[in-house]
Amino acid sequence: MNKIKVLIADAHRLMREALRVAVEIEADMDVVGEARNGDETVARARALSPDVILIDIYIPDEKDGLKAINSLRSLNDQNRIVVLSSSTEDGLAEAAFQSGASAYILKDALKDAPRAELLRAIRQAA
Repeated sequence: MNKIKVLIADAHRLMREALRVAVEIEADMDVVGEARNGDETVARARALSPDVILIDIYIPDEKDGLKAINSLRSLNDQNRIVVLSSSTEDGLAEAAFQSGASAYILKDALKDAPRAELLRAIRQAA
């Protein structure tokens, strides 16, 4: 069975670690790498060829989340991108989808939701 290869991109180390644990205990998933900013995300995606990229929309550096998504889709239009966001800003989810995101998940929704919600989004994106 081929595992779903996941790249985690978030500025906060604790969030990356929590996501890694949530994903890696699944038999059908494997975290192939982590990134803490937009440029690092694009470079790691190029090097690691993940099936799904979990990315915070407010990832820092020269590339914010939307710019990173555009770069990731330009790099490989088959990249499946699940956006994580703490913002309910009007139009942000729509902009993420227009940039090429496969799913958009509010971090606040995850705090009370079962881990299965995140895993379902990864599986559906893959």
